[in-house]
Amino acid sequence: MKRLHLLVLLATVGAISLGGAAETALADGTCLLSATAPGAYAVRYWPDRIVLTYDAKDAVAVTVHLPQAAKWARLDGAQLPAGKLAWNAPTSCVTAQLPAGVHSVHVAWQGTYQKPPREQAIPVLIDGKKAGTITARFTLEKMTAEGSVPAQVALMRPSLRLKGTAGVTPVLTVGAAVVDKWQPQAGRLVAPRAVGTAEATPLSLTIASYALTASPVEAIVLETTQAALDPKRLEAMPADGLVIEAEAFSGEGLGKVDISEKHFQTHGGKSILNNSGDGHWLEYKFTVVQAGTYDLYARAATQEPADLRSFLIDGQAPPGLGLVRFPGTGGWGYSAQEWAALQLTGLDKSPSLKLAAGEHTLRLTGEASTHLNLDYFLLTPR
Repeated sequence: MKRLHLLVLLATVGAISLGGAAETALADGTCLLSATAPGAYAVRYWPDRIVLTYDAKDAVAVTVHLPQAAKWARLDGAQLPAGKLAWNAPTSCVTAQLPAGVHSVHVAWQGTYQKPPREQAIPVLIDGKKAGTITARFTLEKMTAEGSVPAQVALMRPSLRLKGTAGVTPVLTVGAAVVDKWQPQAGRLVAPRAVGTAEATPLSLTIASYALTASPVEAIVLETTQAALDPKRLEAMPADGLVIEAEAFSGEGLGKVDISEKHFQTHGGKSILNNSGDGHWLEYKFTVVQAGTYDLYARAATQEPADLRSFLIDGQAPPGLGLVRFPGTGGWGYSAQEWAALQLTGLDKSPSLKLAAGEHTLRLTGEASTHLNLDYFLLTPR
């Protein structure tokens, strides 16, 4: 039989491959990867086994290096008959007689074969109640779970409830936020900070761990740290008041906005766009001539379903404005219908502002934010 070869260097965990009908000569007594039929072949070395994947049109004998004699072998999960496997001790090689087609073969020199589950449901709890599940799927090297659950628009602190004391480092994605650092806490891993959630929040969980037979995560837990205020949408902005132009910010950090003169009927002919990013902030200086009670309004646009921002006035979060959900407006402000007039205070959950005469500072910060275009803010006396 004609044997095809590829000569490569080996590592404890690595991969080698062979394709086509080319032949590479090997020194006597050396075997790394060779096959008796043309096809595509790849082998990956793991701590206790090799995993050979191949695509061959004909039945084939594949020879690969093993550090020790083979203890067991599986073809697509089924036991490979002993007569199909031959060990050559002098060369430290094993030869497997394999069928044509696309297959995966595990050949191990220690341990026992444990077939990973095809899939497993991982529950998602929101504020102590089950909100849904995401589906985990397994390979030899990792577990990946994906799904979506309904949630409120809020900031939530994620944690993972573990089975036993599994030494794993999961990566959890909640919406656009990625959590890959955790604080151990009484059988749980707790995220160091809260993340933003929406009405439908996509979740994914990845755990890179060798030969998992079940999810080491018993449940994903989301706990609300701050619910978001829904502003009142108006037909139009009030006619009078103190205008704070969105493009006239006095300070900016952790990002950079752009100023546009192309959006529809903006106040003063300008607005801001590319206003996004967690932690990105804008500051505005404004002066109140007379002490009194005021309400705050904003003209905003976003094509996203929602955008979360927190407000500070003179370094303090006014009641109700700790977190504000700017609603989707159907566009970015290139038509009248794509701009929304929003009332932020003077509502049941966000009382009017009490301001002293003089200069004040308004800071707007992105919290799990997407993109929010702004035309202007308006401060009206009660």
